Amino acid sequence: MYKYVCIGFFLVLFGCQKEDIVEYDLKKDCIQFDYTSAQMSLSYNFAEQYISVYNDWGMLENYYLGDSLRRDTISLNLSLIGWEGNADREFRLRTVPLVELDTLPMATVEFQPTYTFRADQLKDTIQVVLIRPEARGRYGVGITFDVESKDAIFDIGVEEKSIYELYISDTYAQPDNWSVDYLGEFSEEKYAFMVSVLHMLYSPNTDWSQYNQFLRDELAKYNDEHPETPKDFEFPVNTIPAWYESASVYLGEYSDAKRDFIITYLGSGVWSEWTYWPSVMPFIKSIYNAYNQSHPDNPLPFTFPE
Repeated sequence: MYKYVCIGFFLVLFGCQKEDIVEYDLKKDCIQFDYTSAQMSLSYNFAEQYISVYNDWGMLENYYLGDSLRRDTISLNLSLIGWEGNADREFRLRTVPLVELDTLPMATVEFQPTYTFRADQLKDTIQVVLIRPEARGRYGVGITFDVESKDAIFDIGVEEKSIYELYISDTYAQPDNWSVDYLGEFSEEKYAFMVSVLHMLYSPNTDWSQYNQFLRDELAKYNDEHPETPKDFEFPVNTIPAWYESASVYLGEYSDAKRDFIITYLGSGVWSEWTYWPSVMPFIKSIYNAYNQSHPDNPLPFTFPE
């Protein structure tokens, strides 16, 4: 009896295993993007792109590219349903509209004439070039595989992984706590100009008085070089730091010349709300007096309180 039970068990087991075998019987290997369904889209804002550089203290910081970045390259992961090829295989990409494009303008991307899926690989990576839009705003485009031509080697794989969605923007949103005193009224073009020349984003913790003169100079330079298309905004004249009022009892009336004198002889680190001015003033005055004594015909155009 035990012998027949065992024989029956193995026959059932063998039958189950035979039914679980999946036979691969596709006419072509299938190509698809190698992401989960939730990863099948990318939001990219040209206005927020940066590179990492080392500052004067040897620390990495973000160097924002602003409007200088006109095109960028992204990588896309691919996979095959099928077998590894014993030779490189070429394929093409094409763009398709997205459902949102009823209200969203079409983004522009640049493909290579053909791409290569390398031999002996089931996964590979390709690159696509994003082109900055001609006007501010949000755009979109879908990327898929061109399998309709008669020489196409691949078929489309899983439908959910067949179209990679790109949402490309060129927008400078207004930051919180915008400093009207030093930067004037906000406009998107003004902020774009600031990021492009300063290579930094706005922060309410930044002492914008130290950038006010530079921004005005850069704006004047741009308008001189582009007389037919000058910028339609301006920056107020205000280089007085917010902390200066509390230090004026030691420094006296503010002037740019006084600021530059202190920074020249003591360094930019001294020009700060954290400086204890009573301890610094004797040294500043000694340099001030020495300069005036050696330049009696051209003394410094400012004074310090006694």
